[in-house]
Amino acid sequence: ATRYIVGDEVGWSDPSMSNVSYADWALKHRFHVGDSLVFKYPSDAHTVLKVNRQDFEACHNSNSMASYKDGESIVHLSSAGPHWFICGETSHCNQGQKFGIMV
Repeated sequence: ATRYIVGDEVGWSDPSMSNVSYADWALKHRFHVGDSLVFKYPSDAHTVLKVNRQDFEACHNSNSMASYKDGESIVHLSSAGPHWFICGETSHCNQGQKFGIMV
């Protein structure tokens, strides 16, 4: 199993401030069941929400399947298929702080 730090050295941050593309970051990796995603971020500025595809596309943050806000969140990839993540701050999500992966 591999542990991936989301965004590498930039971490999970506002794309307008960090110039990171999380979609591009996700495309660089192959994810497998048993891997983990590590989100590192200031807990007072961001959250991590696991959502469905429709909420991902709309940056809708009220129906999340899981929510993390501790500043160093670890998400274990325990099932195959698509997984969608957004920042709970709608403006951040709209600016690109979101990504989807296929496990």
